[in-house]
Amino acid sequence: MNQWQFAVTPWLVAAFIIVGGLAAYFSWRIWIQNGRSRRVLGLEAFRWLIMLMLLLTLLRPERVQVVDWAEEPAVVVLSDLSASMTTRDVVQTNGVVTRREWVDQQITNQVILPLQSHSRVLVDGFGSPTEGIEEGGTLQVEGTDLNAALETVIRREANLKAVLVLSDGDWNLGNSPALAASLYRNQGIPLFAVEVGQDAPLPDIELESVSAPSYGLLGEQISLPFRVYNRMTSDQTFIIRLKDGDQEVAQKEIQVAGLSDLQETLVWSPQEMGERSLTLECPVQAGEALEDNNSKSFNLNVRMETLKVLVIDSYP
Repeated sequence: MNQWQFAVTPWLVAAFIIVGGLAAYFSWRIWIQNGRSRRVLGLEAFRWLIMLMLLLTLLRPERVQVVDWAEEPAVVVLSDLSASMTTRDVVQTNGVVTRREWVDQQITNQVILPLQSHSRVLVDGFGSPTEGIEEGGTLQVEGTDLNAALETVIRREANLKAVLVLSDGDWNLGNSPALAASLYRNQGIPLFAVEVGQDAPLPDIELESVSAPSYGLLGEQISLPFRVYNRMTSDQTFIIRLKDGDQEVAQKEIQVAGLSDLQETLVWSPQEMGERSLTLECPVQAGEALEDNNSKSFNLNVRMETLKVLVIDSYP
């Protein structure tokens, strides 16, 4: 159904009548003063018509087309699936979770259920690895293209009511999301964005990795390279310990500068043979947000190696 609508207010109607009436009165006077000439009558009628059209613009006429949709309007929830969403920096009352875990909780508990009563809710993921063809093989490109995700939704859904974006806001592929946002604004579709995660890393000491060999020799020194990250602003000095079960078998004092990492090596000389279950750990520092990433466990087989040498002795 098509219809015309006007922005009718009392003062606009009054202005339309007064100005239109004055224009008609002056045109009539000019026609009378010129001896009621047909030529002047046509010219004044044309002038009055132009004035009337200008006055109509004050009423902001709009032609409205009403479309009856057979299906409910769609509300699309865009969930970021990029690698940056695995960052663990969302603080809750019961601990610290990753950005993706927090988004999944919101979608399940708080977002979808209130909207499903009057809208068709769709949950789409974006930001997963995409394939780019490179000469000689396939290259996996990891990144977040917010603009492409928003454009895909607005082109796919004919009856789109609103879009909610749950993301950490990091886009490193494609065009700026502002381009897609302008499309939503022009079509009058609300676009809501919820930023997930912290702008700066949470204060934390993390034992990131331990490069342990698969086996070692009894009584020989074994080198255990490890990497420690310090995400605190101040330097941290502490003792890192190696435990065989509940028994401490080696230790080393290290100092890690603020907001940096340290690559070090701990040397251990095993005194017992067999499969050893070892744990390398550093103590929890004051102010740490995460206390469960300060240790690494691994297995190492301690064996005794006997060299068998055949010596042949002969006389000349």
